[in-house]
Amino acid sequence: MLSFFNGHKIETPAKEWIDALATAQTHSPDISELQQYKAQLLFVVDSLQRGGERHQLLEDGPMFWGTYFTRNRFSAWEKRPDRTAVVLEDKYVRTHQARLKGELYCVRPSRFLTIDNAMRNGYGEEHPFFRKRVKVDVLTYSRGERVIVGNDAWMYVGNPTYWTRRIDDGYSYPTLPLKRSKQDFIGEYYHFETS
Repeated sequence: MLSFFNGHKIETPAKEWIDALATAQTHSPDISELQQYKAQLLFVVDSLQRGGERHQLLEDGPMFWGTYFTRNRFSAWEKRPDRTAVVLEDKYVRTHQARLKGELYCVRPSRFLTIDNAMRNGYGEEHPFFRKRVKVDVLTYSRGERVIVGNDAWMYVGNPTYWTRRIDDGYSYPTLPLKRSKQDFIGEYYHFETS
């Protein structure tokens, strides 16, 4: 027991709680900023999507908003055999760039502790992904006209210091299939198929 002021006593925190706090500091250092809001938008393009192996991390809480596209263009690979999508920004690689098709979720900030840990979120060389804000184009209609609204959402992007030396021109990391939308405003896009 530890003494506390005014004669109150508190118990030493459990080791599990201390370990969880250390993990949060490693993978979710911005959790206090995220928790200033009731919810955050998360755009997923990999096995976190419905039907994917890691979708259970988004069950029981996050609200599915729909399938949309990033505004910016990325390069995209599939890491095998575990079927992880790796997306990198164009300033780090010199390959074909296209929008990404994925799913948009409304997520409680505390859920990021679990997802960040699973994605090994961070900026050091040992972290494969980092979470960053991207623009997601949401198609809506106003007064009978098509309107594209850009929403800021978090997305897990490949950490270039981790991936650029691992991507091997398509042998173990083939590029995701490039598709073309019938909608002109979308154009070419990459889409990770979960099934």
